[in-house]
Amino acid sequence: MTLLAIRGRAGGDAEEASTRRSKRSWLVPLAVASAAAVVAPRIPPIRRAMDTVVRCGSGDLFTTLWFGPGSFKALRFGKSRFQWCPVGHHLAVIRRVDESTLSPEELAEARAHHDLLIV
Repeated sequence: MTLLAIRGRAGGDAEEASTRRSKRSWLVPLAVASAAAVVAPRIPPIRRAMDTVVRCGSGDLFTTLWFGPGSFKALRFGKSRFQWCPVGHHLAVIRRVDESTLSPEELAEARAHHDLLIV
């Protein structure tokens, strides 16, 4: 075999390997996202963000995912958000509530209702 034939063959194999890698390149981000979805709720700061007590404009209390850097299921307006209220079954502006200002009954009511969990 000549040197050109060997190089031509190696180039073809490299192209095939590259094509195989590009076809499977979506597997790595999918695996990382799946692992993060399983592990993230077990990390205490993230768990607390998932169980944030909020009050809608109508006064309903519930818990929701309140993650500072981003919002996955609400429109953000400064310290308020516009999202679905699972208690009153309506769209509403919601705000975080300081849990220390709530009575035990109000806190229990808020923990009994959680909006859709998206993680």
